[in-house]
Amino acid sequence: MARATLTGHIDGVAAVVFRPDGTVLATVCRDRTARLWDVRSPYTPRPLGILEGHTDWIRGVAFSPDGIALATTSGDKAVRLWDVRSPNRPQQLAALKGHSAWVWGVAFSPDGTTLATAGGDNIVRLWRAAEGG
Repeated sequence: MARATLTGHIDGVAAVVFRPDGTVLATVCRDRTARLWDVRSPYTPRPLGILEGHTDWIRGVAFSPDGIALATTSGDKAVRLWDVRSPNRPQQLAALKGHSAWVWGVAFSPDGTTLATAGGDNIVRLWRAAEGG
């Protein structure tokens, strides 16, 4: 039985990830948004910020190991980095471009300095996460 239901996206949810400290859940969707949820109480989660900027559906999401940054990937061929220290007011840090097709997979290195992305162009790219590229 589900503890709670999170509603707000208006199309299919593609991926979810918890911030490393477990207090925030990020969800990404075909509606071109990412949403942040306070899940400190799993029975009464509440919505926090909405991240907008992608022009196609968002396919992947990852938190940095320190929970300060969030990366999202999209069919618009971009990877966006967000500062989510204040989940009620997320700020875009960078839009990384270099893939020639949709970008699906995304992961931070354990030390948070490198971001890996994988796309429909059959390429895996490594980015310097701190510099946004």
